[in-house]
Amino acid sequence: MRVALTVTGVLSVGMLAVLAACSSSPSSTDIAPGDDAGSSGSSGSSGSSGSSGSSGSSGSSGSSGDPDGGDGGSSSGGLVPKQLAAGNAFLLDVTADGYAVYVDASGATASLKAVKLTGGAPVTIAATFAQTDDAAVSGGAVGVWTGINNVGVGTFAVWTAANGLKTVANSASFDRLFAASKDGARIAFSVASNAAGTSTSIAVTDSSAPSATPVLTGAAQALNLAAAQPPAGGGDPACNPDFAFVGNVFYAGYCTGTAVGTNTARLFTVPAGANPTPQRLDAAGAAASTLTASAAGGFWFADATAANIFVINNTNKQGRVIKTGAAPTSTNLDQNTTEGLMLKDGTVLYRTGASIIHATLGAAVTKDALLAAATPLDAFDALSTDQKHALISETAPAAGLADIRSIDTTTKAQTPKDIVATSTAIPLGFGAGDTVALYATDLGATGAKLKSKPVAGGTETVVASDAIGALVPKTGTKLVYQTNPQTIGAAPNQIDVFDFKMVDAATGGAPVALGGSVAAFALSGNTVVYTSLDPKATGLYAVDVP
Repeated sequence: MRVALTVTGVLSVGMLAVLAACSSSPSSTDIAPGDDAGSSGSSGSSGSSGSSGSSGSSGSSGSSGDPDGGDGGSSSGGLVPKQLAAGNAFLLDVTADGYAVYVDASGATASLKAVKLTGGAPVTIAATFAQTDDAAVSGGAVGVWTGINNVGVGTFAVWTAANGLKTVANSASFDRLFAASKDGARIAFSVASNAAGTSTSIAVTDSSAPSATPVLTGAAQALNLAAAQPPAGGGDPACNPDFAFVGNVFYAGYCTGTAVGTNTARLFTVPAGANPTPQRLDAAGAAASTLTASAAGGFWFADATAANIFVINNTNKQGRVIKTGAAPTSTNLDQNTTEGLMLKDGTVLYRTGASIIHATLGAAVTKDALLAAATPLDAFDALSTDQKHALISETAPAAGLADIRSIDTTTKAQTPKDIVATSTAIPLGFGAGDTVALYATDLGATGAKLKSKPVAGGTETVVASDAIGALVPKTGTKLVYQTNPQTIGAAPNQIDVFDFKMVDAATGGAPVALGGSVAAFALSGNTVVYTSLDPKATGLYAVDVP
């Protein structure tokens, strides 16, 4: 899994904001007018801000008022959520090895803890967790920052289930610049940040004995923090860092220097092992930066082993594929490319102008245009988990709503299948094993109609009439949707909550209530993990979706 990093100290995610995602992960989407699409969300995407001070206070009160979903741990239809922790346990996220990480605010002093999704005694990561502390989950590890100063720099520590908490003294680490391998064995984090908080080096090391020794450092390699943060007047960062491990090898796309508006990035890789030597992939050595971000976010898109990586050059928006190795080579595709990615089979899917191209690499590159001649194209909205289908929009949005069409990713010159023929919907992705397209219509003050239709076209099904978002588990035909939004508690400790219900994504039917007064959530495979603030059953819960 990879997510671009928002380096603001605290990552705030509103209940009606679209969650960014990887196409290969279980999806998490929210319904919000004005969004082009609800892209699929990454496993473990938190529904709350993910910091110690972000989830309300222990004095929050009130319940959902929904007779079906009011109890935090109650359900109907045979699914009984398991309570992982009682009391004010505010979920941050879930590790790849199945630990829910949360802030325990039940006592006089908040603490940071982890508990297995299967249950058992919680593990204390940090006995105290102050307002100047923060934590972030990546892969199989948890990054922890303490004593964060006014420019976002603190002392870094890492926790894994195998090795416990390891503090890195004198790390001068910028908050939330962190990535870990899926097994948690390798980590990358900010070190040696400057006093102004405008530049930082990156350490890449083992989590069992983490070192603050910079690996990516100096003028040609240090990360531009000034461009990685939202501008003073608000808005998106000019250059959002894009970190991830593929296996135990680290890849990072980011801007260098200290200028606020810098938006052209470099791509580096750092191999596993002691004393690793970084390699620049987009160009040689200290050459000028070359990469621009995809319209979907991110600077690089790798195949399963990162043998091939799709990027877009800033000059002429040239799409190209970098073949990694001791001496990287590059294959140019098309100019005016706005987004794309490597597919699981080693082919490339990308958009250039009004065309969607499926390219096969080889001695010669074969390019197949997927849309029939003269087919209009406004947006590439979603890709199915199996990568066999995509959702597109042909016309410009009207009042934030779009038309939706379905295509497959291999047929040349095809006519898209109509899912929603007019600009009246929000595309949300795929469900029921990638057999149906999901979308929302009829948006109102408290929710929208959540609908599905077979990807090849056919009969529309109203899945839910009052949804504000949906989670699509990794397997099966069910989805879990959010409904009944409310604000509970008294000012200044108010917090937005909602209820969870489950329904079949293809056929709809009577929903099953899963939990109420949900303040934070994560999806890990087929397990929904959430914090409930229902006063009758406040706590942290997990429920497995069949």
